[in-house]
Amino acid sequence: MTIAQVEARLRAVVEGRGADGSLGPAAQARACVPGRYRTTDTPDPSTLDGSAFDRATSVNVIETSDLIPRNVQCNERQMRGVLEVRIGYAAAPALYEVVHGEANQAAQQTAAGNWIPRCHDDAREIERALTWYELTGSDTTPVIERVTPLGDTIVTELGNGRGLLTRRFELWLEDTQP
Repeated sequence: MTIAQVEARLRAVVEGRGADGSLGPAAQARACVPGRYRTTDTPDPSTLDGSAFDRATSVNVIETSDLIPRNVQCNERQMRGVLEVRIGYAAAPALYEVVHGEANQAAQQTAAGNWIPRCHDDAREIERALTWYELTGSDTTPVIERVTPLGDTIVTELGNGRGLLTRRFELWLEDTQP
């Protein structure tokens, strides 16, 4: 059993799997925009600097457990997992400083909150894609049975025009490996 295969599929969904229409028109309508989110192996995008930070995205299964007590004589295993998606955001002043140096005070005050509406729109887009079965598919091991939102969207202001979105999802997995 490999959770890495499940993570790879869920990263592909966030990166725009199905946006080309290859999985049908309904999946295409719910797919994330390709290239909008840059997935990273860093579990916490807030550690990234400069322009690499804005929309840097981590997609990680952070927890797994058996749904029912495991019968060692049976190959079927139902599991529950928790998927965590984290996205970094930089408002205009933070991006301006990367390119041009220090932004003036008025520019910082005007643009400091601009990342928050974008973050909520992104949370909806990612939720719509990850919860659509045709995008997650059933050809991973373990099989991804269902992805459902878990809790609220968490928005954390990191200061200096930077922020972090954290969104969790519950995974229902079925494994038939011995």
